[in-house]
Amino acid sequence: MADKKSENAKAAAKKTAKKPNVFKRLAKYLGSCKSEIKKITWPTAKQTTKNFGIVIAMVAIVGVFIFALDQGLYALVGLFMTTAENRNLQDMIIDVKVPVEIVTETVGDKTKEVENKLFPGYVFVKMVYTDETWYVVRNIRGCTGFVGPGSKPVPLTDAEVYRMGVETRSVKLNYSVGDSVRIIDGPLEDFVGVVEEIDADKDYVRVVVSMFGRETPVELELAQAEPIED
Repeated sequence: MADKKSENAKAAAKKTAKKPNVFKRLAKYLGSCKSEIKKITWPTAKQTTKNFGIVIAMVAIVGVFIFALDQGLYALVGLFMTTAENRNLQDMIIDVKVPVEIVTETVGDKTKEVENKLFPGYVFVKMVYTDETWYVVRNIRGCTGFVGPGSKPVPLTDAEVYRMGVETRSVKLNYSVGDSVRIIDGPLEDFVGVVEEIDADKDYVRVVVSMFGRETPVELELAQAEPIED
């Protein structure tokens, strides 16, 4: 019984004990921070200068590498076309591209347009695939490999080419948001729906069609839909 009373008295004493003043706690916290800061070993001016020089050197090396890679890709494009001309294969090796996009960068108060490669390190070749053209392409100096099983190229479909931005195509847009259209290509061919959204720059249209009694939005390329004539 006495032990229980003693425990109750201790609990009551803890409840009634006042917490340290907020300013005292703040002073204690700042004091602990000061002691921790004193434990830090700061680099000397000589060490700081040395580290700064190393960073600048690495940035310069990376910049030179990227510049050399860019120039190498464009040189490779020229080499492709020159080789095709020398072998009279202009009709077989049709085009060689390094896809790029123009982006606007802001540095301080100035803005400038910068050309960025969509697929750094890759060159796209549009050609008729034969034993001769394949021999020419794979023996171009600077080509280290091809995308495909066993380093053999796998042709891209037209849809993939347009989606990746390698080539663009102009589509005559003869419908608008709210119009009824018929899907003329793809798994939903002959379905009828209503245009909900159009993005001509991205070759994209969203059409709402009725499927299994529900209104379902589907995303299509612009050329996959045509207006329904009244």
